[in-house]
Amino acid sequence: MIRAVFFDADGTLYRINKKRAYDELFKFLEDRIKLDRKLIEDKWNELKNEIMNSQARWDPEKRKREYLLRKVLEYFNVENIELIIKQSLELFWYIVLLEMEAMPYAKEVLEDLSNRYILVVTSEEFENILKKKLDAVLGDWKKYFKFLITPDETKIMKPSKRFYEFSMKKLDLKSNEVVVIGNSWEKDLKPAKEIGIKTILLNIRKEGEPDFQIKSLKELKDILKQIDIQY
Repeated sequence: MIRAVFFDADGTLYRINKKRAYDELFKFLEDRIKLDRKLIEDKWNELKNEIMNSQARWDPEKRKREYLLRKVLEYFNVENIELIIKQSLELFWYIVLLEMEAMPYAKEVLEDLSNRYILVVTSEEFENILKKKLDAVLGDWKKYFKFLITPDETKIMKPSKRFYEFSMKKLDLKSNEVVVIGNSWEKDLKPAKEIGIKTILLNIRKEGEPDFQIKSLKELKDILKQIDIQY
């Protein structure tokens, strides 16, 4: 019997577009440090690629935008680095949160499921930002979810089984009592399936080998019924 549903966040519970936020971030930096925007962006992308192509990609501290921005500003010998980081990221997240939107049927589905199952968010977004994102699109996240599992706790980024192992341990549940839903096979579902958890891919495109695939959260209730019948 399914007792808990673990949700990914970005792309699963809400849509998020960071293009304008990054555009405003680099405009702000260009004006603030009096340096050509292209130079700033090129260094940002260079350092980001170095991180993502090395073991550092697993390290939550090195995946934070604060860390990357600090490295960029240090490279250009900028003064008042911490203040600039604070101002830059406040602008960045203000725009991100302003332009987010919940996935279709998200609130209705969560309202219904929260009366039947324990709901948890397992996301590689950091806790302080994740709470703001969830509140921005759903209202008080605690209305639906029992807790959040993030890299602040797992000490590793996705893909990792720890997100699900930590969640099951907190709830004292076994893998056959849990379902994971996410929009990425590699990041969200493959690690869950490897430890015996049923997986649901929310995506219009086929990816990997999920147990089920849906194109809308509206389909989730019926899929969970099917899984319960199987058990």
